This record gives sequence, structure tokens and C-alpha cells, in this order.
Amino acid sequence: MTKEFNFEQKTVNINGVEYTLQKPGIEERIKIRSKILNAGELSQFVAYKEYLAKVVVSPKKQISDYENDLKSLDLLMAEVESFMFREITEGKSESSKEK
Repeated sequence: MTKEFNFEQKTVNINGVEYTLQKPGIEERIKIRSKILNAGELSQFVAYKEYLAKVVVSPKKQISDYENDLKSLDLLMAEVESFMFREITEGKSESSKEK
């Protein structure tokens, strides 16, 4: 992982395609999470759109680009979620260990 312009980046390879993920600043991450939480039944759709638009910086793709490859899209989104919110899950692990 690298940091460029103070934004952490990570490269992942999904089925032969190399993607560059860039973590937005904290305010944008909170906005993204709020949009997802408030989307109700469409939360996964909203999450995927937001992640592709604001976290996957290369190559730029849209949901429709995965029309015949939902598995790759799901794998990429799992990588994005882990990258975006790992402090939260790591923080939970650390606080659990202290008890």
C-alpha cells in the first residue's frame, strides 16, 4: 500500500485485472457509509456505485461493465470494503482483546 497526496492506495488483482483503490478522506468515507446505510433495500447497489465512483481509481468502471461477470464485481467490492473500513473491524478486535 502506498500513500499519495495523503490518501492511502492499494493495488488488487481480480481475475487478471489490476485495480488501484484509493481511500477517500474521513468526511467522504462517512458520507459514503451514510448513503449506504440510508439506502434500505438498495444498499448493496448504492455501495457498489459509490465504491466504483469514489474508491476504485483505476481502471474506471461502472456496474454495467460487469454485466457478465458478477463474481469479479463482488470480489472487487469485498476488497474495497476491507480497505475502506478495516480500522473499524481491527478496532473491534483490539477492544475485544482488552476485555
